[in-house]
Amino acid sequence: MRPTTTAVNWVQQVLEDANIKLADVATDIMGVSGRAIRAALLEGTADPTTMADLTKGRLRCKREALERTVSGHMGAHHRTACSLPSILSRSTVWTRRSSV
Repeated sequence: MRPTTTAVNWVQQVLEDANIKLADVATDIMGVSGRAIRAALLEGTADPTTMADLTKGRLRCKREALERTVSGHMGAHHRTACSLPSILSRSTVWTRRSSV
């Protein structure tokens, strides 16, 4: 199931607030590499090199730019807010509301 536009925008806004500019390098922040990087951020990984190692496909060629963009600070409140769309996407209220 693809995330709704509302969920994608929510995640992107939370990452931007944490000064993590993943969308500047990754075309799809909800793609395979984007999900892997977000999962690492949610687990508390702060090392840009470790997160760059998680990339797949064409994003691997952008390693240096990626390391610069993921060097923000993800606080506990960012982790909580970033995990909400995946929880809420299972809810019919979130799905109905975002499709209106």
